[in-house]
Amino acid sequence: MSIEEAIRQKLLLESAVTDLVGSRIRPDELAEGDDLPAIVIEIDREQHANDLSGLSGAVKAEMITFCLAETKKEARALDDALKLSLADFKGISAGVTIDEITRTDTESGSVLVKPGTDEREWFFEGTWDVLYQESVPA
Repeated sequence: MSIEEAIRQKLLLESAVTDLVGSRIRPDELAEGDDLPAIVIEIDREQHANDLSGLSGAVKAEMITFCLAETKKEARALDDALKLSLADFKGISAGVTIDEITRTDTESGSVLVKPGTDEREWFFEGTWDVLYQESVPA
């Protein structure tokens, strides 16, 4: 199971999140036809730790989350629910042992949906450090 899917499964158990997005929590990109609000989860970088015997299984990943909505207020509420659901989480999700999740940065903004109009979609982009364990072949 990928770390993106493990985070997705954790969030799907959080009513504070699912009350806002349902199951629209996706790795890498939204599915065609997904409505807003929604969450996209990306892993931008992974550092795999080594010990004297080779790979140790410890991984530090940089995760980016995008809370997407039609209004800034909705995007902020979704980001707040996401922060509460993931902040300092330690445990097992979808078979992946997550040792620590820490929010390191936040940005927000909007993009024009249709050129020549004022119609916008809003986002809150969160950067997270995620420490987890991966399976290492013996």
